[in-house]
Amino acid sequence: MTRWIERAGLILLLFAALLCLWAVLRALRAARNPLHTCPGSRSSLFSPFRLLLASRCGYDLAALRSSHGTRTCPECGTVSLDAISPQRPLPRLLHAALGGGNWAGSRPRLIPLAIAFTALGLAAHNVRTLRQARWAPYAPTPVLLAIADAFPQHTPGRILDELADRAGSRWWPLNHWLNAIAIESLGNDTRRYNASWARGVLAADYPASAPALHAALRDPDYQRRQLAALLLAHRDPLSPPTDAQLDAAVEGLADDRLRSVGTDLITNERLHAAFLLRHAARAVPRLLAVLDSPDDQQSLIAAAVLSAAGLHTEPAARTLIRHLADNTRDYDALRAFHALWYAGPRVLPILERALAAGTLDDQAERSAELLARKLRGEVLSTSQAKALNAISTVTHDPANDHTWIIDLFEPPPSQPPDEPL
Repeated sequence: MTRWIERAGLILLLFAALLCLWAVLRALRAARNPLHTCPGSRSSLFSPFRLLLASRCGYDLAALRSSHGTRTCPECGTVSLDAISPQRPLPRLLHAALGGGNWAGSRPRLIPLAIAFTALGLAAHNVRTLRQARWAPYAPTPVLLAIADAFPQHTPGRILDELADRAGSRWWPLNHWLNAIAIESLGNDTRRYNASWARGVLAADYPASAPALHAALRDPDYQRRQLAALLLAHRDPLSPPTDAQLDAAVEGLADDRLRSVGTDLITNERLHAAFLLRHAARAVPRLLAVLDSPDDQQSLIAAAVLSAAGLHTEPAARTLIRHLADNTRDYDALRAFHALWYAGPRVLPILERALAAGTLDDQAERSAELLARKLRGEVLSTSQAKALNAISTVTHDPANDHTWIIDLFEPPPSQPPDEPL
């Protein structure tokens, strides 16, 4: 198809050349004949139709007196040249080529038509260059922004790359326009990698892009909310968070499909957990509200954050003990074990009450027993630890395994791996 378009461009260019030849011949013929009828007002050139099709007034100028080689039409007021003169040969030739003549009616303006066909021919013949946007580095920023705004799902990558290079370095109205396009690209759509491009653009223009990011926190699109919250937390980690930021962060603790954006691995639950830990005092009501969430991942991480912050130990520990049980989710028991172990002796009474209640399943009971004995300071042999270990196959003691939950606790207790405890 591309080859046929390029051949069609050659045909259009040939037709434009014929139009130019016709215009020259018509101009030479008109130069030899005096003008008898009024050509009409030239203000019609500003009309898109009259630019290509000349309209004649048609008033007979033969009976009018010539003044210095011109005649003024009493009908429309147009001043016309009588014929080509030694003083002004070029204007008369151009007038004839652009559609002038000595008869009334409408006729094509050959030079504008030739220009239009030349532009179309060049565009068709260079369709590969246009599609691949090799011209993008030389185009004005408003042109690139208009294309990206009009065709968000089909904008060539070179245009997006050029806009990313220009982000943060242009006059502020253009940055505002570019940020609006980038915010739209953060959402969940059918185009690959555009969210990664948008993150780069918004990061380059920060803090000018901050208002747009804060507005995106209330957007209906889940991916747009999450990426905006992550970007704000990354670019400005120490500023007091807004309520919308905290809501988005707690929402992002849940199990979702936001795993990769472009070539970047997005572990939003880990990043949100670190952000909420920094602002745990303000996030407490929201974290407590999701401890009983039907999403196991959200409740587990919320409890781990509260435990790492040393806040509301009782409800957080009860939630973590519930996750020690055997279920269909991978690694949640191991993560809950780590959160309870690194929380320290303050969870020991809660573990003992849970064991005394006798409501735990076998996996949870053995894990809670191992934790309680470790927190009391009992020294366990390898065989004893293995007997109580129901959740880790890597080491005899789950505390020696590694999960990212450990990173929430500072500093972690030192424990040499694979030695009797």
